[in-house]
Amino acid sequence: MSFRSVLIAIIITLIVAKSAVVTWVIFNATNSAVQELALGQINASLDSVAEQIESLFEPCERILFSLTDRFRAGDIALKDPKEMATELATLLAFEKGITWINFGFADGSFAGAQSKDGKISIRVSNIQDGKAESWDINPHGSLENEHPEKTFEGFDARTRPWFQAAKAKSGLAWTKPYDFVGGDRGISCSLAYRDKEQRLIGVLAIDFSLEEITKYLTELQQNSTCEAIVFLEDGQLLAPQKTKHAQSLVSKVMSLLADDRKKDDLFNGSGRIVEEFSLDGQSLIIGLRLTQVAGGVKCLSTVVFNRHRTFGSVEKSLRSSAILSVVALVITLILATLVAKRVSSPLQSLTSEVSRIGRFEMDSIQLPKSFIREIRVLSESIARMRDSLKSFSKYVPIHIVRDLVKTGGVASLGGEKRLITVLFCDIEGFTGYAEKVTPEKAVDTLTGYFEVFGEAIHKEDGVIDKFLGDGLMALFNAPAPLTLHARAACRTAIEAQQQLLQRANQGWSLKVRIGLHTSEALVGNVGTAERFSYTAIGDGVNLCSRLEGLNKIYGTRIIASSDTMDAAGCSDFAWRKLDRVAVVGRTEPLEIYELLGMKKEIPKELIQIAETYTQALEHYFRRDFEGALALLKEISEIDSPARFLLKRITELQNLPLGNSWNGVFQATSK
Repeated sequence: MSFRSVLIAIIITLIVAKSAVVTWVIFNATNSAVQELALGQINASLDSVAEQIESLFEPCERILFSLTDRFRAGDIALKDPKEMATELATLLAFEKGITWINFGFADGSFAGAQSKDGKISIRVSNIQDGKAESWDINPHGSLENEHPEKTFEGFDARTRPWFQAAKAKSGLAWTKPYDFVGGDRGISCSLAYRDKEQRLIGVLAIDFSLEEITKYLTELQQNSTCEAIVFLEDGQLLAPQKTKHAQSLVSKVMSLLADDRKKDDLFNGSGRIVEEFSLDGQSLIIGLRLTQVAGGVKCLSTVVFNRHRTFGSVEKSLRSSAILSVVALVITLILATLVAKRVSSPLQSLTSEVSRIGRFEMDSIQLPKSFIREIRVLSESIARMRDSLKSFSKYVPIHIVRDLVKTGGVASLGGEKRLITVLFCDIEGFTGYAEKVTPEKAVDTLTGYFEVFGEAIHKEDGVIDKFLGDGLMALFNAPAPLTLHARAACRTAIEAQQQLLQRANQGWSLKVRIGLHTSEALVGNVGTAERFSYTAIGDGVNLCSRLEGLNKIYGTRIIASSDTMDAAGCSDFAWRKLDRVAVVGRTEPLEIYELLGMKKEIPKELIQIAETYTQALEHYFRRDFEGALALLKEISEIDSPARFLLKRITELQNLPLGNSWNGVFQATSK
């Protein structure tokens, strides 16, 4: 079965099964789902209330300890209450929710700063004479509007709850909610400041107005369906709400705290309690969350939801979904076929691409995109695999791998005899060049040279067998069959030299010598059982290397053996017979030819030079040295092979030649 058919069958089966199960399960799951929704909303509301409390009380630890450090450093003068109060006032401009920052001296005197209705003022009192003064602080931070402070006349800081709490405790101390001087209600965090002998110098205190918490909880109740109250850990109200169920909720919280198990879970376990209960015929859900702020004070954030008013619409929607699921079933069955097609189509394309890669066809094509992550990942992986294999193919002859793929075989050691054409090339004077330039420049030059020859070789379906320093060896008719391989090798040599000439005209001077030879050789895999490479072995390969080296002697660029010249023919190529030589390592003479280029592209002047040289060579082989010299002198100034042959003949004229002389040049170097 096709993947699409299987997918459609699975989708339809799952849809039908799902619809049947959902219809039965949905009613049983309604209550559980509502509880989950309620729990999420309760936790969100609890977190919101707790965050408000934490943000309100967070500055106290930072400010109080910072002020005591400044006292010890002498940054704030303790002897001048007015100056101290002014310094405290600077902090109020940057803190939200703080009503007072106070300092009560050990003798009962007082210095403090108050923020109220967006205005900041300072107050100081002297316990000795009972007088108190106050100043307003303008937006520039300067004191103005000095006037007596009646409220603080006779004020004794030692009697205040914040002073008593800090005096009896080391570290931060919190008070219970109490009434501030002036009528506000709030809670204070204080810290005793002592000298090195632990004598009390005074008490720092920060007063928080609970009006901000009460205001927030009121807004929360107006904008949502919950009621909120904040308690201290002992059950004392921190920010009461005047709601319909306020007193009943306080009683419920007290009953929860009276349960040792629930109280232990709240204070030592999860830090939360969520419970549903009935009140006046209504189903309510209450949640408590423990919040601990600096100094060890613990608060209980409490929210209450009416189940029906809050989640009634959700319950109704869940019941309606059972009906809608039946309608959706019909629509979904229609869409199943379309979805299956959309899902399976990319897989079909990927399957086709994998098969193409399996045949080692590495051309880059656009792979399908899918909204399914796994298919997208598979598509990207196939693209990476294709690109990796494409990179790998640059290290091995691609024809070899394709042949293995087609036959289904595994590469193994061994080879076969085959008539091939071998091309050797090498850069003239590259070693000296590399010594004169930077390594980067040398590598750049070498890369450009290899690119030129690589493109020319691949264009003619040849294969680069190996790189040999600044040279390379290429094969034609191996591993892939190539009918006119000698012609392909000749076209490659001409094309590469033309490309080098074009680059030379652009300022990139590089001279390359090429050798061509056609012969039978053993081609195949050589190496070890673990690692081997494809190459050609035989006397013809070595001979080709020697032919490349002969270019240095004759001053030519492309030298081919007579075998290559015969195989390539003269219909398309222009040749010049250079000589009859015996290369190093061989005694049998070999006729060699210079490949001048494509016949239709060779200028007439070069053809005339080649013909004159050929005539001179014939005189040379007949021992008619005078006739050869006469012809060679005509072209020696413009032709390097002519100069070499002229020099050789001149030397031979001074030597006795026996009857065995046959004109073969004995090469003495590679």
